[in-house]
Amino acid sequence: MSSDLFTALEKFQKANGLNQEELARKLRVSQSHLSRVIGGNATAGNKLLFRIRGLLGSQPNPPSSDKWLIEVAEAAKRSRSFRRLVSSAMELLRK
Repeated sequence: MSSDLFTALEKFQKANGLNQEELARKLRVSQSHLSRVIGGNATAGNKLLFRIRGLLGSQPNPPSSDKWLIEVAEAAKRSRSFRRLVSSAMELLRK
């Protein structure tokens, strides 16, 4: 996960007075998985990235949509079903 996204997620967590378990519940993942993702010991999958972005969508100064889309595209590269989507998204970003 990009440092911009981590920073925004941390700000959201603090601003809303959430502990990691409550944040994980909002993101519909286990606290242990969220902890591993934040600690760099696990990769955030596409669903988690979308949920994080959705959670941060109303936050001031969220990560730029281009950076977010690139991050999602990079994570999605590992999934065969998303390869065409990634290719198309990256092509659109280059235009």
